Amino acid sequence: MKEIQKLYEQYQEPMFRMGLYHMISKGYEHFSDELVAEAKKAVRENETEMAAIGKTPVMTVSFQDGIIDCAAALSRFQITDILRFVKHYLFFEGDDKVGIRCKECNKELTEDATLVNDGYENSFYICNVCHEYCLEDGSVILCDTCGAYYTPNHCLKNGEETCPYCSD
Repeated sequence: MKEIQKLYEQYQEPMFRMGLYHMISKGYEHFSDELVAEAKKAVRENETEMAAIGKTPVMTVSFQDGIIDCAAALSRFQITDILRFVKHYLFFEGDDKVGIRCKECNKELTEDATLVNDGYENSFYICNVCHEYCLEDGSVILCDTCGAYYTPNHCLKNGEETCPYCSD
């Protein structure tokens, strides 16, 4: 993770993001019907070769075919949708060691952080210093009724500004 963070710091936005999208999108090119069939054929050939020398593969042919089919199905989704899903639903060993960073200044956060847009897919944390600036410039709003923090894009309802959490 630290190596990826170094790359992020080296290339910065938007170049890092574009590089990530390019890497994933090039992988998409390998999921045409012909290439999927070719990959499945290679799995069967490998199974035959292993059986000929008396070895048993760890994964069955049908399991490997399932992996290929799943990857091909995933290749039909938008990259941003896949990344959002991974962020919200998949846990990887070591994730608990990854620190949360301030969206504004990228500083690693401790307990002194504010969650903005809680429950929305664009939720984020900001440090206390950035939090004060965001409140002053109006990029983050505090609801006086429920105490929630949200961004202006979540507060318009029927042309009027309302809290997305308590509708005040």
